[in-house]
Amino acid sequence: MANRFLGRHPPTSSDQVHSIVEAHRQIRIDDSNRQYNELLRSLKDEKKKTKILKEKLEGKRLQRMVGCEK
Repeated sequence: MANRFLGRHPPTSSDQVHSIVEAHRQIRIDDSNRQYNELLRSLKDEKKKTKILKEKLEGKRLQRMVGCEK
């Protein structure tokens, strides 16, 4: 009875359902963020590899050009 007058109410079943739904939503968000970060890391790695390959290719082109001039 005192809880009623003090504005304290026991949790209702809808509060419990909301908590469960919110927990599942947060898990999905966390999982999506993890996947995004993994993909971003992979993309950065691929960009680094591409840059290195382009530099090597350009170096070989320069070597051929210098070799032809001799």
